[in-house]
This record gives sequence, C-alpha cells and structure tokens, in this order.
Amino acid sequence: MNILSSAVILTALGSCENTIDTIKVSGEDEIMMNALMDVNDDVHIVYLSHGQGDDFRPYATKGELQCYVNGQLAATAKAKSYYDLYFCKAYVFNAGFKAGDKVKLTLEEGLSAEVTVPQSPQILDIDTSYFENPSNIHSSVFFLRTRLQDVPHEENYYSFNVNAEVYKGWNLRDTTHDRRVTLFTDNEPLLKEYSSGNDDNKTFFDDYVKNKYHLFTDKSFADNSYVLNVGIYPYDCLWGYYYIKENYMHGYDKGGAGVSVIVSSISPETYRYIKAIESSDFWHFEPVIFPQNVSGGLGFVSVANSTVWKIRFPDRMIPKDFYGY
Repeated sequence: MNILSSAVILTALGSCENTIDTIKVSGEDEIMMNALMDVNDDVHIVYLSHGQGDDFRPYATKGELQCYVNGQLAATAKAKSYYDLYFCKAYVFNAGFKAGDKVKLTLEEGLSAEVTVPQSPQILDIDTSYFENPSNIHSSVFFLRTRLQDVPHEENYYSFNVNAEVYKGWNLRDTTHDRRVTLFTDNEPLLKEYSSGNDDNKTFFDDYVKNKYHLFTDKSFADNSYVLNVGIYPYDCLWGYYYIKENYMHGYDKGGAGVSVIVSSISPETYRYIKAIESSDFWHFEPVIFPQNVSGGLGFVSVANSTVWKIRFPDRMIPKDFYGY
C-alpha cells in the first residue's frame, strides 16, 4: 500500500497539519479530499488538493461540492479562502448531523465518500479541585475528574480534549477556539503520554509515539462508566483575558475564564487515521500507511460526535496583577 498523501489535514481533534514525505509516483495527478468534521461544528470544512507523490497543490472543483444526509441533498460547499491551507483549498458549508446519519460528500469530478455518524458519549459529571502553589501561582493546577459513560453494545473509540475560553462578565467575550489546553495525564492510564496503552494492535513504535491527540478506546470499561483524571494549568487558559482592553485597570471582577471539556466519539478508521498522523511525527524505517475512504480519488472523510461540558473558573482565581496589569 502506498502512503496516500503528502499533506494530511487534521481539522478536528487538534486542528493541525502535517507534511508527510512520500515516494514520487508516476501517472496523472489525483484529487484528494480530506474532512474531519464534528456534529457540533458551526461550519464544516472540506479540503481539496491535487497532485501525486509528495507534490500536492490546492484544487478548485469544476462545480460545487455537495453534501447529502441520508440520501437527501443537505448543503453545497463553496470555496472560502479564509480557511485555505498552503496545499489545500477549503470548501465550507452548514449542515446538521446527528447520530446514525449517513453523510456523503460528492464532487462533479467523480469523487465521493460516505460515513456514518457515531453515537455520542455521555459525560455524567465532572469533579474539580484546585491546587494553588503559593510560591508560584502560574504553576497551580486545576484537576478534572470526568466521569464518562461508554456507548453500550459496541466497540468505541474516543478522544479527550480541553479548550480555553475567555469571558467578560457572564458572556463569552473572546475565545481561544481550536486552541487545546495542555493536559497532565500522568495519573490517567488511558491518556498517558506515550501510546494509548489499551490497543491489541500496538506496535513497537507505539511506545515512542506521543498520544498528543488523547485517543483511547473502551476496551477496559466497555458498557460501563469510567473516570478520566487529568490536570491543567488554569493560568495557561487565561492569557487572553488580560488582553481585553477594558480589563487592564479593573482586574478579575470584570470577567474571567473557563474551559470546555470535550469527549469525542470517533470511528475505528478515524482512530487509525489519527494514530497514523501521530506515527508520522516519529522517525522510523517503515512507511506510514494512512486509511482512505474516498472513492475515485485519495483522502479521508469522517464525522465525530462530541459531548461538551463547560466549566467557568471562579473569578477569585485570576489575580489583578496577572502579567503585570
């Protein structure tokens, strides 16, 4: 099997991009379609490129990219340069997805991909505690104990992330949207830094590949609940708060910050796809093989189903002289 592309786009579960070295191949250019969408996305983004081997460039479709939900046309995607990447052209559309929906993307050029939206996990509750370091407030830790209910009667694959948000008063004023908060996972075996630790298909290289997208499976708690234990630096989430001009002189009583805890249900293919991205960051002798599910071309399309739990930090946790303001 060949490595499928030189540019693997991760538009969800981390919002980053990687360039993968590949062997030059002969033949005509091929079109590549990549989309890692989420049920909770405000807009869905599909990236198109074309080329071969390690040379892919942005691609403009002849017509419109179409999205079908359960066989019915739900939306057409138009190019939005704001979302473009240097090797991809972005097509953006609005459409509502729910668990069990069959989502199909098609291009006039003959490309298509169809996926089924997984069931969403359930966050039963989140316990929190705060450890304040009197000698250095910036190294204080906020602990999250997230009790997750597994989707029953099936094999499930998940990811866990935390986003930071900045508030003024009780309204969301600014947000580090797509910015993941650094997680401390030393006390969480399912999210430990190296490897997911619960994969029967684990290879030698998994011990050296960081689980930076915080993937895990339900293998150790199938059909039951499980408590994920992670820590975060609360002050790492607050940097944007003090860049709100009105707060320079007023301190924490004018606003605060919080986080969104996100548990995403993903397909087994998406799990393997993201694991391949993680593996591609590590130098080794074997080629990285990426799954594909695009008919008539290259690429990978997926829809995650996420549950979000928002936590507002108490304003007292934000010192008035934070960063000297």
